[in-house]
Amino acid sequence: MLKILFSLFIVFATCLSPAFANSLHIQVKNEAATGSSATGIDTYGQDLMRRLAAAFVPPICSQSKLVQVDFDVAKNGTMSNPTIVVSSEIPVVDESVLKAVNLAAPTFRPLPDGSPATVHFSAEFDYVIGVNK
Repeated sequence: MLKILFSLFIVFATCLSPAFANSLHIQVKNEAATGSSATGIDTYGQDLMRRLAAAFVPPICSQSKLVQVDFDVAKNGTMSNPTIVVSSEIPVVDESVLKAVNLAAPTFRPLPDGSPATVHFSAEFDYVIGVNK
């Protein structure tokens, strides 16, 4: 299996208060077979990032946090086994990431032709608090 890294960052800028802005960076990684399925999985991962970003509702938090969640996607697009593997150590932040994955999951498309029966994905949610200038 060839390790494929997807590094499309989706940045949302919203305001917590006039002094702070948040941004969300999502990076999705997976392992997939080589060959033609690798290109399809690459595109599929980019679509996953868009769907996860659309489902994420950032919690009010005064610190920047990183959360990594792993999950599997079956050939028909069904998601299973969502697990926090890197915790923010703040339950509300971890819960918001799991909620985003579960909310986005019903919209996952079937895996591309030539993909394995199940593909394992890791998604890093990097929730950054910054000061507006």
